[in-house]
Amino acid sequence: MFTLPGVPLIYNGEEVGNSKRLDLFEQVVIDWKSKGRHREVYRTLGALRHDHSWLSTGSIRPLKHNGGGSILAYVRTDDSSGTSLLCIFNFAARAAILDVPIPEDMQHGTTTDVVTNASLPRQGQLKVHLPAFGYALYLISP
Repeated sequence: MFTLPGVPLIYNGEEVGNSKRLDLFEQVVIDWKSKGRHREVYRTLGALRHDHSWLSTGSIRPLKHNGGGSILAYVRTDDSSGTSLLCIFNFAARAAILDVPIPEDMQHGTTTDVVTNASLPRQGQLKVHLPAFGYALYLISP
C-alpha cells in the first residue's frame, strides 16, 4: 500500500503486529511496547513515503519478470526528477528467485536496496531473492 498511488490505510494495531481480528470501529488498546518485526517494516515504508512524496501521485507501470503469477512487480517514477522505485512482492508461501529486467530508461544511475541501504550492481537486470511473502524495494536514482 505504501508504494501505490493514494493514501495507505493501516488497520488498528497492524503496525505492531496485532493479529486479532477486530470488528469495524472496535476499540482496542495498542501495545506500543511490542517489538514485532511488523513495526520496523511500517517505519521503513512510512519514512520512504515521507521522503518521496511523489509515491502518492507519481506514475506506475508493471514490470516483466520470470517469477510466475505469485509475483507482482512494478516501478513508480517521479516524473520531475527521474528517480524510480522498483517494487517486487512475493505472494507465495515459498521463496522465489527471479530476474527482473531494468527498463531501458533506468539503465544508468545507482540502485539502492531500500531496506538494507546497500548499493546494487545491475547489468540490464536484477537477480532478486524473495522469502515467502517477502518483498524487495529498490530506489533507482538517475
